[in-house]
Amino acid sequence: MSRLVFFHVLLPLLIGFFIYLFFREDSLLFFNWAEKINLYNILIEIRSIFNPTNLVFHNWMTQILPDALWCYSYSSFFIIVLNKQINIKNIWLFSIPFFVAVGFEFFQYLSILKGTFDLYDIFAYLLSVILSLFLLTKKLKKNETSTKN
Repeated sequence: MSRLVFFHVLLPLLIGFFIYLFFREDSLLFFNWAEKINLYNILIEIRSIFNPTNLVFHNWMTQILPDALWCYSYSSFFIIVLNKQINIKNIWLFSIPFFVAVGFEFFQYLSILKGTFDLYDIFAYLLSVILSLFLLTKKLKKNETSTKN
């Protein structure tokens, strides 16, 4: 179980975090939050070590992938907690990451939140939820049959 949590929850979060930290512009909400908790200068210092020329990339790997990884991670967390027993009574728990992510996109569309509305992000969220559901239910089912034998 701990390997599942590491590879399907923690690792995607860390990869997304490092993409934000090293290759995204520092005007993101992420950096505003860091500034509010007095971590901005530390993060910028770390960034200067790994990205000394302060290159900022604008492609799907830096713009869409971190959000998809976040959604994948949280969906995976709920699948692991529910232990593949997703049914009509608890589907709302599994759906939380997707609806939060889509909600953020629409808040950006309505200019309630800072950012840019993007249909590609919504597609990536949906794909990440489906991927986590497919991979983890298959993996949990395999683990279940191997422990029974």
